Amino acid sequence: RLANILREADAGNPIRQLELAETVEERDPHILGILGTRKRSVSQLELTVEDGSEEETHKQQAEVVRDWLKRDELQGELFDMLDAIHKGYSFTEIIWDTSEGQWRPLRLDGRDPRWFDFERHNLTNPQLIDEDGQRVPLPAGKFIYCPMAAKSGIPLRAGLSRVLSWV
Repeated sequence: RLANILREADAGNPIRQLELAETVEERDPHILGILGTRKRSVSQLELTVEDGSEEETHKQQAEVVRDWLKRDELQGELFDMLDAIHKGYSFTEIIWDTSEGQWRPLRLDGRDPRWFDFERHNLTNPQLIDEDGQRVPLPAGKFIYCPMAAKSGIPLRAGLSRVLSWV
């Protein structure tokens, strides 16, 4: 059964591999603990922003970003992004605040990786699966695609879940 799941993922259908990764994380407290420790360690790092230059505009822009990074929600949002450690990639939707005529990220919502797929010709360019089940390009400025490789290769094979499935 495992070999079939991995072959499906290799052919560009990662759904069962993603579901297996979730199941392993839910059923193995040691793996859950190790992944949680890694994700918390990174998501709690202090983030810094440097001014682009000495120009006043650049200083103001950097200050806006610094203020945004001070939000309490950011740590949890980063924790969700780091699901890529286990699965090889993650997707986060940017929810924009467009009030007052400005575009600012209001929050970052982690999205189920089963909503996404990869172009069949290279299995590396991410695509969104729309309501009709069709693959469409990711809308500009809407999602953060976070690939994170535990080993070299295409994202479908790069996460720890692939290696852990043989343990």
